Amino acid sequence: MIERPLIVLDTMVVVSGIMGQTDASDARTLEGIETGRVQLALSDDWLRELHDVLSRAFLVERNPKPARAFRVRIGR
Repeated sequence: MIERPLIVLDTMVVVSGIMGQTDASDARTLEGIETGRVQLALSDDWLRELHDVLSRAFLVERNPKPARAFRVRIGR
């Protein structure tokens, strides 16, 4: 079994990955998580912070459904 790196992300890295250039390192990091090449360390506090950050008015104006941009794969 191949071990995947386990990473912790600052929530603003997620925001940059969602809102920024698709070829930027933040976006490629999120792609690595989505495809299962990298594991994301999560906690309840981190998820609450992410929700709070993604709910901020300036982000909602740019992307009315930001939560849909961040997908979680279970069972990998």
